[in-house]
Amino acid sequence: MGARALSLNLYDIGYHVAQFFFSLYLLPLGYLVNTSGFFPRVLGIVLMISCFAYLIDVFLFFLLPSYEGVFLTVLGVFSLTELVFGVWLLVKGVKIHKE
Repeated sequence: MGARALSLNLYDIGYHVAQFFFSLYLLPLGYLVNTSGFFPRVLGIVLMISCFAYLIDVFLFFLLPSYEGVFLTVLGVFSLTELVFGVWLLVKGVKIHKE
């Protein structure tokens, strides 16, 4: 294994370690979105579900690396939720209420 392949392998491992902590962040974020009343409740629920989807992806990477590609399409659907959350904040969060 050359130095370049080792570097890419270490990058992939580091990415999945960071993804583990990001997935733990999504659970309280989804709870806060769900209970806030400003966002749609469905968005909060899907964010909480995506927490577990990311955790499954991380555990598949480390424990069963041959099955990691199977779960990639499901993870893609849940990563769209983060995009919807950002767009919602840009569109609805910018409105200034005039008194």
